[in-house]
Amino acid sequence: MKRDPILSELWAEDLLILVFLLRINFDKMRHFCEIG
Repeated sequence: MKRDPILSELWAEDLLILVFLLRINFDKMRHFCEIG
């Protein structure tokens, strides 16, 4: 089975966005922990 290059590109982009959002949330939580 051959993968669709366009589909995998979109998937990789979504993954990058997801990781980016997770990092932002993690930084916020860590910041709150340091304040508290």
